[in-house]
Amino acid sequence: MVRMTKKLWFNHLLARLQQDCHRELLVIQGDDVFRQDWLDLIFTNYSSFNQNFSSIEVVEQPFPSQFTQCVNQQLAHQLGQEKDLAIFHSSQGISPNQLAQASGMIKAGGLCILCLENDWQNKINPAMASYLSYPHQLKDGRNGFRLFLKDKLQQFAIQLIQNQPLPQLTAPLSSKQKISLNKPLEPTQVQRAGIKAIESVAFGHRHRPLLINADRGRGKSSMLGFAAIELFQSGKTRIAITAANPMQTKQITAKAIEFATNSQNKVVFDKKVPRGVAFKALNSDLKTKKDCFIAFYSPDELIANKQDFDILFVDEAAHLPLPILKQLTDIYSRIVFASTDSGYEGSGMGFRLKFAELLSDLNYKKITLNQPLRWNNNDPLEHAINQSLLLSNQLTKINNTKIAELEYKQIDTQSLTADTQLTEQIFQLLVQAHYQTTPNNLMQLLEDPTLILWLALNKNQQPIAVLLAFKEGGIEQKKGQRFRGHLVPQLLAKQTHDSSWLNRKSYRINRIAVQPNFQRQGIATKLFQSFSKETCQNNLVDYLSVSFAATEALILFWAKQNFIPLYLGIKRDKASATHSLSMLKGFNKATQQAVINTHDCYATQFAYLLQSSFQQLETAVVLQLLTLFNYSSIDFPEGYLKGQPFEAVSEQLQQWSLRHAGSIKSLPTPLQAAWVKKNLQNLPWKTTLNNTPFSSRKQLETAFKNTILSPP
Repeated sequence: MVRMTKKLWFNHLLARLQQDCHRELLVIQGDDVFRQDWLDLIFTNYSSFNQNFSSIEVVEQPFPSQFTQCVNQQLAHQLGQEKDLAIFHSSQGISPNQLAQASGMIKAGGLCILCLENDWQNKINPAMASYLSYPHQLKDGRNGFRLFLKDKLQQFAIQLIQNQPLPQLTAPLSSKQKISLNKPLEPTQVQRAGIKAIESVAFGHRHRPLLINADRGRGKSSMLGFAAIELFQSGKTRIAITAANPMQTKQITAKAIEFATNSQNKVVFDKKVPRGVAFKALNSDLKTKKDCFIAFYSPDELIANKQDFDILFVDEAAHLPLPILKQLTDIYSRIVFASTDSGYEGSGMGFRLKFAELLSDLNYKKITLNQPLRWNNNDPLEHAINQSLLLSNQLTKINNTKIAELEYKQIDTQSLTADTQLTEQIFQLLVQAHYQTTPNNLMQLLEDPTLILWLALNKNQQPIAVLLAFKEGGIEQKKGQRFRGHLVPQLLAKQTHDSSWLNRKSYRINRIAVQPNFQRQGIATKLFQSFSKETCQNNLVDYLSVSFAATEALILFWAKQNFIPLYLGIKRDKASATHSLSMLKGFNKATQQAVINTHDCYATQFAYLLQSSFQQLETAVVLQLLTLFNYSSIDFPEGYLKGQPFEAVSEQLQQWSLRHAGSIKSLPTPLQAAWVKKNLQNLPWKTTLNNTPFSSRKQLETAFKNTILSPP
């Protein structure tokens, strides 16, 4: 039997991928010479096959190479492009997020290549650099993710390992297993069903949004482009699109332009315009031309100033904070959301769960695109990436568990390396709890030396709930120095101008996640209490902290655990579109007194900021926080009820309101919000009247006085 040469083997692989319209994950592991020899061969063979082949080599620092390089931080800007090859080097760092990003860019017949050093799993992981808190260095990172990934690669990747025989290639697919991947100028049958649903949003009842879910390569964005042209043909003229990044919408407009060039359509591409593209639509009856536009608006712009258009497309909706999506839904009556089920941008599963809650009061519809269009079914690369980064693992529903029998205990994160099933179950819980959980969080779970993990386990040792915390503090202050990590200590040291916060040791609770069918049964509280008791009894830290997107429910939860609010972020967080709140629980007298002193000082500052930086803070958050602060008690200005002008007592009303947030919470919702806006946030009367049943200041003030005189 003639031994197959490397070149012949690779040509067979390339031919099979082209024939099957598949992609593969290829591992090249060995010394520098071995890896470079294979890369040279791959470059030569791809060049001979297609001189215009496109590649992307993801690097931390550029070095001489025949491939087109991209610095890892810039990879996100390449999204939307198609590549034949994507290459990663373990010496440069393999970020799970970037690996998922690049794999989605590879077209049928292409390869994602991992160049691995010998013993790579036991060497430093450059991708962890931004996750390690001071004073930890790369050498301090645990190698859990690398061992986890090594195990997955052995199962799902083609491996070229130095001094080992070339692997056996699988046989090509039979004709019955293949689908046509010709790029049609017409929508597929599956896309047609989606377009029909989009037309229902555009022409049907208002306030019935559509949610489109799809894995990558399913033609989701293309379908929106097709739908735009068909809407123009049916009489619509203005379509708005939005996304977290304008680059994410390029595929929509590109496909619309391509579809408009089809001679069967009565819509033709006209020109590019500053916000998007313009078309000409020919009405077959009147023989007149209509101007049609697809225009891009940023989410903030859409919320700040209501725009006039027929329908709004929101692409990659999981990139946007849920409060932003909720505001868009409230403002615009015809809206289509499109989101990727799994990928680097976060979890489609978690997004669907949270978004379903957000839309629960609306008659919304949802569709899922399952058929891949850019590659064939059962694509090896897609399967390998999904399995290696846990992108498609659905949460395992656990039943037959008695809450009274749950065991609460700490788990050594190093032990997760040997328990792949437990790792997957924990990550599934984290994914469903927060829709912006990304593959990099899996790496952090398995490699961060400061991470602490507590679980609520049933009798079968299945995780029902998980608590993640990070060690912070215990560092010496050097004037003007900033440290990696240590979020809460550095925040408090800056805000209070007291460097002792850096010296104190603490644990910051990052997340608590509970199985959906066991939520609201006290498990999160019991898990926290077990963690807190162990921490306190062993004098491990001076305090516990949390820093989270401030909502009424979360503030109330942590207040019940005796946490005290110390600081609310001035700017809204980009990921959550909410202000971040830091709350603390002290464990020794010195720290408890420092917490009280800081809390008392911040109470006055918070009241002041309500009339400036926090004028747009949500009413529920304002009132919930005020109930946790101590303000001086003053009498209600009775003269206001007997005709004294508001401007004569406004300061007294503000001081009284600070102390009586609980009473204000009992008011009817429209009055409650109006009272907070006017008396605490000092907004103009015109703004205060928005979203109330009152048409004038006089009517609103009358309602104020009647409600105070006759409280519910």
